[in-house]
Amino acid sequence: MLNDKIELQLKILTTSLNEYAFYKNDIIEEYFNKEEKDEGHGNVYFKKLLKIMYPIITRNNRVHNLDEVKLLIKKYYYPNSNLIKENLFGNNASFFYMNLLNELSRVFITHRNGKIALKYWESAEEENLLGPYQGIYKVALWNSLNRIFTTDILVIIYLLDNGMEDERYLKGYHSHVSLEDIELNQILQKGMSETHMHFSAGGHFTLNWQALMSPTRKYISQAAERDFFYTNELIGADFDLYKYTLAMSSLRLLLGNFLRYHYQSGLSHKLSINEFYTSFYDKITIDEKEEVNTLTFLHSIATGEDLTQDNDYYFYLYEGVKDILNIELKTPHENLKWKTYLAVKDILHSVIGSYGEYTTVENVFLFKCLKYMKFINKNDTLFHKLFWQYIRVKNEKFKLEIQKNNIKGLEYFKGYIERATDTVEIDESDIGKWGLILHTIVHKSSIKKLELRITVGKGQTVHEKVNSLVKKLKSFFNAYKQLIKDFVLERRIAPQIGIIIHFIKEEDMSLSSKCWKDDKKKMYFHELQQRYYMEMKAVNELRETVPGLADYLVGIDAANLETNTEPWVFAPIYKRARNSDSHKLVYYDYPIKTIRNLGFTYHVGEDFRHMITGLRHIDEVIEHFQYRSGDRIGHGIVLGVPAVRWAKKHKVVILPKHEYLDNLLWLWGLNRQHNLSIHIENLELKILKIAEEVYKDLEGLDVFKLWKNYREKFNYSDWSNDEAQDCSKVQCPLLKKEHEKRWDLTGLKYAQHCSYYNEQLSRPIQIEINDDEVAIIQSIQDFIKGKISREGIVVETNPSSNIAIGEMEHIFEHYIHNLNQVNSTSDSIKVTINTDDPIVFNTNISNEYAYIFYSLIEKGFSREQAITWIDKIRKNGMTSSFIETRDIDNVSLEEEIQGILKRLNEF
Repeated sequence: MLNDKIELQLKILTTSLNEYAFYKNDIIEEYFNKEEKDEGHGNVYFKKLLKIMYPIITRNNRVHNLDEVKLLIKKYYYPNSNLIKENLFGNNASFFYMNLLNELSRVFITHRNGKIALKYWESAEEENLLGPYQGIYKVALWNSLNRIFTTDILVIIYLLDNGMEDERYLKGYHSHVSLEDIELNQILQKGMSETHMHFSAGGHFTLNWQALMSPTRKYISQAAERDFFYTNELIGADFDLYKYTLAMSSLRLLLGNFLRYHYQSGLSHKLSINEFYTSFYDKITIDEKEEVNTLTFLHSIATGEDLTQDNDYYFYLYEGVKDILNIELKTPHENLKWKTYLAVKDILHSVIGSYGEYTTVENVFLFKCLKYMKFINKNDTLFHKLFWQYIRVKNEKFKLEIQKNNIKGLEYFKGYIERATDTVEIDESDIGKWGLILHTIVHKSSIKKLELRITVGKGQTVHEKVNSLVKKLKSFFNAYKQLIKDFVLERRIAPQIGIIIHFIKEEDMSLSSKCWKDDKKKMYFHELQQRYYMEMKAVNELRETVPGLADYLVGIDAANLETNTEPWVFAPIYKRARNSDSHKLVYYDYPIKTIRNLGFTYHVGEDFRHMITGLRHIDEVIEHFQYRSGDRIGHGIVLGVPAVRWAKKHKVVILPKHEYLDNLLWLWGLNRQHNLSIHIENLELKILKIAEEVYKDLEGLDVFKLWKNYREKFNYSDWSNDEAQDCSKVQCPLLKKEHEKRWDLTGLKYAQHCSYYNEQLSRPIQIEINDDEVAIIQSIQDFIKGKISREGIVVETNPSSNIAIGEMEHIFEHYIHNLNQVNSTSDSIKVTINTDDPIVFNTNISNEYAYIFYSLIEKGFSREQAITWIDKIRKNGMTSSFIETRDIDNVSLEEEIQGILKRLNEF
């Protein structure tokens, strides 16, 4: 409920700057521009405003009471009489927006020890703006605000309002506002380990926006076919965002060009952008076919006219702007410093003369725009309008890549991760992308160990998979060398970085009416398992033939939608990876160097239809993947969610019959082995009822046989030489032959690969969650937590990700406290704090620690208790990393990497 209230209030507060409806028709500007305002005009305006905002708010937020929405809109958007009376050169609306952002900036932003930081304490300004959400609750507010619109603008306004009017002050800010206080910062500076991050999602939105603002012909041809990346599939779109981003790339260059001449050429401060483009650069040639008046284009943007031409038109418009400005997107040299490399990748750097010495080119651009609007030319109406239009389109794209907390589950998250990681240059073999993401992650951080997760890559054979992985690793090591050089210049020790290979969980859609007995590829998950085997062989081959590579290629994982793939699919792959006959002790041609074992981690218990499913999945991973002390579980949210609270939200759940049957059989087996006091007769009755619905006939079936069949799935079945296999052993209605009358284990085994029975097993069933069910969940949850604690399994938590995806309302409810309590004495689970997908959740590792730190303060713990506990969790991260702790200097590290690169170049 608290999260719903926070999200609602912040959405209303920011709507005028992140919605296309205000791009199309700025009702606030319309109100201010009306020359005569009689007594009833304010009421007419407010009714129009409600008509525009109601659909936006109800489409994006959970609304419990429409009156609350109405009053919040009135709180933030009913015009201040003082502002109406002021003569602001026709820019009252612009300064209305500026004042709104000024208030937000004063409430949230400060600077501390050379960094832009969150003002986590209460201040006099916040009560009027935020109401009761003051003090510590500002942390929860920021967690949401940071994912509703781009907060870079708040930082820049803060700097300008506090006398820091030179862009070099941007050096204290790159992409994230620092959340930790001074004491927490001192603890984190001892060194952190990031053990759960997906490389492709390791950047931040600014990198993606930069790519969109420097479009290439290649990208245009690709993006035109990918409407998905410019549309939220649940909400839809009222306009073609892709086309508008193309138009913004032209606008950005024209605004930047005007500012360049304004700042560098000593032109009169009274010269407006309208006058400038009347006198200079007044025509844009489009594809050598037609000319467009520059001011006509600018006014069409300012007034929110529909963009009616096709994508090619706006791309050639951008090309035409480049031509009149005599600029071209350059290909940066790989040996450039990373900030320069990043700047050169942004075409605007050629216009505004910034090479990112202090921050990103985009931040410099925003800084120059706002400085011009606030201090230099307040009456440049056209410039003001164009700037806010640019911000609106930028925020529309931001909303598609940064996930809020309003809809849970990996199915919803999937759209965000695909959009955020598919914006130009997503190839994991691109050295430039490696360099940018590595530097983005470690910039001004205290990370000492960094694990990044990547896929093996494409290929139909082991050899092709090896070559694909080699290409990625060469780019990684070359970028790592550049990073080390930068750390040498900074007189710092470079972090140790390792790679975890993650398999992609996929749904098997291969079963069809064609019987698998005629085509083994039709066996359930057969093709996917074969692919995972190939990828595992490629990993092992490289680790054991390139001396030293095992110190960097450190683990395996499986990720993606948890509902796509049950753990039994991966069990044989993990078993083979751990078996002694699958890897060697030392390198054959370099026997003085040992080969480190692969670390195991697995995404599990993150997204679940039923808590029993999540708990079962975790237990299956521990039991059937040959997990040992030090292996890890990714997320494990189900371990910490209170069963009673979950049951209140999910009185009825829907899940496939196969999932429900596996849950029941797993419970039956646990109860049989560990005497968990579950009512066995009731459980067996449920099992047989579902079995009868699926298999139609119970002849030959009993609970033990069904349980044995469930367990057998975790052992890989190689039927390539099985001459005896015969579908007649399955009572399949699709076969027109005499069937055997009794079920046996072989028949059950064959049935799971049969399209007919798979369809029966996949049919959804609705289950009521009653008090008895809750008691079972609580009992099993405690049992699994105890098992994890005893066996030394580590749980990787990712606070922002967990709140957005999992069964929690807000950051202060994070489940980490239920796994490892501040004053715990026994059965405590070793946990770590990580980021998961920084680009989607707009976060970094320090801020993730800070969120959990403040959640302890909110629960009433003293700062000393909170700091002590956080330091323990920090140490957990260092000791649970699959990267060996080594005392290695930068020179030795670079030499070691060069040796590995030499061997990789032989492939």
